[in-house]
Amino acid sequence: SSPGAYKLHVVAGDEGHVPEELRARKVLVKRADGEHEEQQVETLPEAELGREWEWEETPELSLKIVDDAEHAAALFNRYSPQFVATCISEDPKEHERFYNKTNAPFVGNGFTRWVDGQYALDRPELGLSNWEGGRLFG
Repeated sequence: SSPGAYKLHVVAGDEGHVPEELRARKVLVKRADGEHEEQQVETLPEAELGREWEWEETPELSLKIVDDAEHAAALFNRYSPQFVATCISEDPKEHERFYNKTNAPFVGNGFTRWVDGQYALDRPELGLSNWEGGRLFG
């Protein structure tokens, strides 16, 4: 894949929040069957927010712009497998509202890769792991 390449799936209607330069860019994405040139940014129906992306070597993520913590929690509870959520905000009250509305055993205030074997052990789907030590939970 292209060095530093990533794939961004933006929920339809939120494309305007992504710079045109990214929406126009093509990158090499490494898939199970080899490298493919793809648009860096593609639209995604909201109903697919719970989709888990394969991540051979090219990171993939979904982006949905929300109105507030309650909106984010409602989308999480509706579409996700309800395992791990994060609220990126500097407002402690917003974190508390998100935590209270979200049905997840792990709620953080940053990235969520810390509970994933891909991040901790450089291997996808190895089960749950703790921070960088890689102790498996299941």
